[in-house]
Amino acid sequence: MKTLSSCVVATLMMGCPGFALESEPKTPTDIFLAAYLSYHKGEQAEAKGQVKEAILKYEGASELLKRVQEKHPDWNPAIVEFRVARITKALKRLTPDQEAK
Repeated sequence: MKTLSSCVVATLMMGCPGFALESEPKTPTDIFLAAYLSYHKGEQAEAKGQVKEAILKYEGASELLKRVQEKHPDWNPAIVEFRVARITKALKRLTPDQEAK
């Protein structure tokens, strides 16, 4: 599954000229891909037991997806919602004490 995810990201990046991790993403596609990559890094950190790093990456991905939802509400809403749900689930898993607040 992780290989498939990596292939999807690589394919999307090749189809997005000008996509650069160093620059601020501007198009909804670039913002989504930055969010996806942040989420993926969060998964990797979580797998290594680096909970604080994973939370930071998931929160970063969440902020990027909020930007897509606010500035580009018609851009693939089902895909964005799916990714938001995955991030929410991951954050709840890593911060169970936050649910009570």
